Amino acid sequence: MRDFLKLVTKHTVIFSIGDIAQKAMGFLLLPVYMRCLSPDDYGVIAMLSIATTVFGGVILQGLPTASFRAYSFDYSNDEKGQEDVIYTAYAYLLIISFIFYLILFLSSSFWSHIFFKEGDFTRFIRIVFITGFFSCASNIPFVILRARLLSAWLAGISLGRVFIGASMIIWFVVFKDMGVEGVLMANLIMSILVFFASPLIPIIIHKRFSLHISLKKLKVMLLFGLPMVPGLFASWIMSSADRYFIEHFSTRAELGLYSIGFSFASILTFAFIAPFRKTWPAVFYPKAQEGDAKEVFSRFATYFLLVGSIITLGIICASEHLIILMGPKEYWDAYIVVPILVIGVFLHGFQATINLGLFIESKTKYAPLIVAGGAASNILFNALLVPHFGMMGAATGTLLAYLVLLALTLAINQHIYPVQYEYGRIIHLSIIFFMIVAVNYVIRLDSFWWMISIRVVLFSSFILLLFLTKFFTQSELAVIKECHHKYKLLAVSIGAKIQKIPQTYIKKMISR
Repeated sequence: MRDFLKLVTKHTVIFSIGDIAQKAMGFLLLPVYMRCLSPDDYGVIAMLSIATTVFGGVILQGLPTASFRAYSFDYSNDEKGQEDVIYTAYAYLLIISFIFYLILFLSSSFWSHIFFKEGDFTRFIRIVFITGFFSCASNIPFVILRARLLSAWLAGISLGRVFIGASMIIWFVVFKDMGVEGVLMANLIMSILVFFASPLIPIIIHKRFSLHISLKKLKVMLLFGLPMVPGLFASWIMSSADRYFIEHFSTRAELGLYSIGFSFASILTFAFIAPFRKTWPAVFYPKAQEGDAKEVFSRFATYFLLVGSIITLGIICASEHLIILMGPKEYWDAYIVVPILVIGVFLHGFQATINLGLFIESKTKYAPLIVAGGAASNILFNALLVPHFGMMGAATGTLLAYLVLLALTLAINQHIYPVQYEYGRIIHLSIIFFMIVAVNYVIRLDSFWWMISIRVVLFSSFILLLFLTKFFTQSELAVIKECHHKYKLLAVSIGAKIQKIPQTYIKKMISR
């Protein structure tokens, strides 16, 4: 179990470097957006991102996931087969994405009226579709880095994208004062650069370039991936219906505030969930072939909830103060949706840890049913709540939909691949977590600094209560003590070396 945790943790941390840097840079750019863009402008960007997500997910046809499985599982010991998988999927996506996005580009005016309640945003939609083509076509080569757990490579590439992308956004938005169009142009240029650079990955890894296209392998991958397309569309509804309903049943300014709140909730995604999702398939597929797989998966789900709860609570406690410090007063109300949204994002991340049977037993045909159930509930909850409660209704509806999604995932996967999860400990953890969140909601003071102090105490009390209520087992406590002792010795050793530096420097100067 410890080796499994070390493997997951190691590559999750390294994978997270690039994602954290990319999103952190976007997060650090929020003050720029808040001062250079109005809430209405930010609402426009939010709707355009929805268009990017829906079409990209459908056009990819589940091929990144299918090619990942084929590369790391079906042909794990066949390098020639792995090459065929990558080049076949890449060539297919290159052709199919060009056809689809050309059709979308020619009908941009129609889609502008679909996505926006008022105003003509055809020019922006066209830029989004051109960007979408370059982004979709460059997806497949990065599968190799994930499948081979070359997390350092992926992190390095992501860091390069962060630096170049952020520089272009600052140039277009701040210096050129291009507003929303500046953000879109920066994204377009970055996607073009990645498009031309990504084919180098399979050449470098496999030491050669292959033009062999295997229709047989393509058929197998599409049979695996296509059943996921309805699920991908339903996933888009899960992640985007809230903003669509706000745009059409509330105001665009409120959509901008909601999107700012979602950006803070997304800290959990890029700092924890997204890197984990990249690492998880490469780890659970090999583990599933071992005898203790279900026991390990059960314990791991508990640990995921523990770590995720700590990060989620930290975001809830810190986000209001960060919004006040980063933006003008017109953006401060964005905080009210953050706690609800970040809990929903957390539940969605946890779903990946229990969504095992569908992939291990190749039962992906059930995936659309799960996500469709969540999507239908999301539409229902948002339709009922947004017209009356605006962005708070959207946040609440999305959270309820994620609960439905989690329940469906658990029920179907337990039928296909039953795992005895630690339900008692999960309930124990959840009670303490929601108790802290409720207290955080209730306590409100006018003093900025007093509220910071109170929230630091609340955050610290979460860990303390877990120890006091005996959440941890004896073996876990032993590991915690061992780690504490090890890092305490390391800190003492580093401190001693730092203290010796001035003495060593003085001796060298005297000897001279």
